[in-house]
Amino acid sequence: MLCAKEIKTLTEAGAALRFKDDELREFVNTERLRIQKEKEKNAQTERQDNERREKERETELQKLKSAERDKEMEERQKDKYRETETERLRLEAEERIKQCEFELRMRKLKISANSQRIRNNSEIRGGDSTGCANKNNS
Repeated sequence: MLCAKEIKTLTEAGAALRFKDDELREFVNTERLRIQKEKEKNAQTERQDNERREKERETELQKLKSAERDKEMEERQKDKYRETETERLRLEAEERIKQCEFELRMRKLKISANSQRIRNNSEIRGGDSTGCANKNNS
């Protein structure tokens, strides 16, 4: 709706254009409708701009949330990779320890076998020398 001041301005403009009563009323009504449509159009444009800005804000917010989720997912994947890698290294270390323990036991067995062989050989040699001496004495 037009305010009284706007109607007065339109009436003065119509009078300046020398419109008669009916022409003046028609002019005022036409201008009133034009101004009202223009205001409605401006209001509609403003609403559309506000809606567009709101959609842009929502889109930007969704992008930020998506980027944050992606970053969190990437961090979880990195953590999982680190855990997996740590577990793999731990298993490899355990396997190396078992292998070293096995090799150590094998060396001890070889040493023990060699020691036993040396003892057996020395007993045999010691027994041969005493056995040979006994034969020579007889």
